Amino acid sequence: MTSFSRTDPSILGRWWWTLDRWALLVLVLLFAVGAILTIASSPGPAQRIGLDPFYFVRHQFTFMVPALLTLLVVSMFSPRGVRRLA
Repeated sequence: MTSFSRTDPSILGRWWWTLDRWALLVLVLLFAVGAILTIASSPGPAQRIGLDPFYFVRHQFTFMVPALLTLLVVSMFSPRGVRRLA
């Protein structure tokens, strides 16, 4: 599944072996459920207020992509780096 060895000193190698994969899986599932619920619930209210039926879906995905990228970038920081960022 992975091509990173435990002794790989690169940023991606260290990230892969120190990553809490269960937490990442849960976060990705949470994003997916949020996307599905947005797709299911947004056409009605959007049409009611005179917008394109998928206006809220596009709006959700517009913010979801940078949020996922930010999540991945911050997860590559060391604990000290996260404290500095905070």
